[in-house]
Amino acid sequence: MEKLLDSIVKLVAMISNEKVQSVASRLQKAGSDKSAFAFTEVLQTPAALGVAKQVISAWHDTTINASELAYMLLTASHVNEIGINNQRTELVWTGPVTPFVSARRTEQALIEVISSAEKTLFLT
Repeated sequence: MEKLLDSIVKLVAMISNEKVQSVASRLQKAGSDKSAFAFTEVLQTPAALGVAKQVISAWHDTTINASELAYMLLTASHVNEIGINNQRTELVWTGPVTPFVSARRTEQALIEVISSAEKTLFLT
């Protein structure tokens, strides 16, 4: 089951929410058929098709039906969208003051970024 979940997470991270919905719709219409048709008709890139093959292979090793797989894909896609929407990246420019660009000092920029962080902060 973990292999199936891992491959589903990989797949929904690389394709659009609309494509996931399309695959899920085709899976729900497929009933008990565990064929690759629902995936190959929608996915066009070699990378996505490669991961779809992993999903299909892992799916065949389970007792999960097509409708259940469709809901798994939809759920994973929804969680992925929430994760993406909750992330925000901001670029902070610091450096020496020049006649053309006035930049803040690094210390000022870091203090502002640290104090405004809500959950986590990744600095490089």
